[in-house]
Amino acid sequence: MIAISAVTQLAFSGIWAVKFGGSLLGNMMPAWDAGVWLRVQGLTLVAFVIGVLWYAPIAAYLLLMSAWARRNVFLWAVLPPVALAAGERVLTGNDHIGQFLADRFLGVLGLFSTDVQYRSGRGGDAGAAAVQPLDLALNAIDPGAFLQSPGLWLGLAAAAVLLFVAIRIRRYRDDT
Repeated sequence: MIAISAVTQLAFSGIWAVKFGGSLLGNMMPAWDAGVWLRVQGLTLVAFVIGVLWYAPIAAYLLLMSAWARRNVFLWAVLPPVALAAGERVLTGNDHIGQFLADRFLGVLGLFSTDVQYRSGRGGDAGAAAVQPLDLALNAIDPGAFLQSPGLWLGLAAAAVLLFVAIRIRRYRDDT
């Protein structure tokens, strides 16, 4: 999928340059920079790996629920976390479980949050002016800090435990 994305980006850039090169519309696109493109491809690969690692506990939980529930697997997978979050909210007025679930589902997006604002230059070559903010945004993304976060490693440990339990349930369940 990453290779298809890279080929599509190359094809789009080439078609754009041939179709709109030298026109006002053609200058709106950032100028081609192979170094920036390669960094984007590397970042895409790193983001894919980090995404797989970050969402491993969710996938393991869903595997466990599919092994444990004999019927209505979707309800057994969705209702316990929702009931825990709603129960905590009603009983204590806190939202720690809901916040934890939101962080687990959307926490990987924090890797890509940057404060760089994209502005193009006025007049002549707006595309060349857009390469600099893109380069700054790529420099601001730090996957190393994300790989050092305890949430990632605790999630992987939880995923290992959930997978172990799911395997044990599937191995010794007698569905007859």
